[in-house]
Amino acid sequence: AEIRSLVAYLEQLSGVPGAEKKQLAVKESSYHVGEHIVKSTCHVCHNATGPNPSPQQILEGAIPPLATLTTRVGLPDFVRKVTKGAPIIMGTPPTSYRGRMSVFVYLSQDEAAAAYLYLSRYPPRP
Repeated sequence: AEIRSLVAYLEQLSGVPGAEKKQLAVKESSYHVGEHIVKSTCHVCHNATGPNPSPQQILEGAIPPLATLTTRVGLPDFVRKVTKGAPIIMGTPPTSYRGRMSVFVYLSQDEAAAAYLYLSRYPPRP
């Protein structure tokens, strides 16, 4: 199905007459979508495993690992942080700051949720 969809797409890009009528959608599970997002976006900055940094370590630049993400934050907060940004607790004494994490405006809320669900079901292991 993916090959047929790709060929039809390439034909449309090439201007082959009638190619627009051959377009096929490929449906992926939300876990597979989440896997692609985690592996192509999240892993750029986050390690898969490791210790959960303290608020002071986060203020000093430590980046939390993906393995403990679902124990640190729930699904609604994760989606908001990824798609719109949200403050986090940093420093000593703990204070709420915007943090350094990029906001991924190109990800939909469903795509961000798929990444969270993937990490929930398949947490990274050392």
